[in-house]
Amino acid sequence: MRKAGGYPPDFREMWEQPETWQELRSMLDVYYIRGNTLKNILKDFGNDWVKNHFAAILIEDDIPVAIDNIGLRGGYLPAVKELEKMGVEIQSIALQSVLSKFQAKPMKPKERVAEIRRRIPLAVEQLQIARQAFPEVQLGIIDALPPKELPWRVCYPEFVNATRAAGVAIDFIHVDCPLSKIDVTVEANDLHDLRKVLCHDLDLAYGFICTDNIGGMKSDSDYKKSLQRLAKAIPREAWPDIFIVMSWYNHPQFAVRRDAGAIPMTEAALAFFQALKSAF
Repeated sequence: MRKAGGYPPDFREMWEQPETWQELRSMLDVYYIRGNTLKNILKDFGNDWVKNHFAAILIEDDIPVAIDNIGLRGGYLPAVKELEKMGVEIQSIALQSVLSKFQAKPMKPKERVAEIRRRIPLAVEQLQIARQAFPEVQLGIIDALPPKELPWRVCYPEFVNATRAAGVAIDFIHVDCPLSKIDVTVEANDLHDLRKVLCHDLDLAYGFICTDNIGGMKSDSDYKKSLQRLAKAIPREAWPDIFIVMSWYNHPQFAVRRDAGAIPMTEAALAFFQALKSAF
């Protein structure tokens, strides 16, 4: 949270006081955590704490884990293995921004497409590392080509075909598209096309990362309101298979704590899922 491998300052409270977000957990199908965050939690809190609190709650509520980012050459996979030994189901592993994260230097459109194509075999190698370590988990990527106005309609099929040819066919693509990009770089037609291409043409599960960079940098309240607006901004017929709530911005400040009027992440996420239910 706000830094590589970070986590909320009240992460311990979140798992030592699970009653503070019980209603939200009843709505969750999976708990997403970054591989480097998991590694740091094990290092900072110790295996016993992770087993008796973090893992115990997930097991009790039958919530599997999804891993975001396995690290260079799978460096975070030993931490994932440790969590699995504790009895937690590892449902999926996603590579983070392997196609869409570019350096700050300006690149022409053709250069960016060439760079994406150069990265495809490198991503396939990472997927092979993940598959070798976890033969049964779902594999996929988190990606932001659509909001960056890059040719995802061409690059996604090329990438999917490369994974299938290499024997590590991906199961999903989770699209990172903040609220600020909807109706700006991603129009309603793009949202419909995303569902069609990913679900029907490529036969993948389509996930949508629900967040907002503007609200997330302003305040807890703005972040919560952004999520509620996002729930109404995606046309019902273009809904993804999976809604994923994340923030790597300054807000929300806490996971469950309500100090000085803070609106924690669990409250914002609950409001988002309730807004989805009302829009269904």
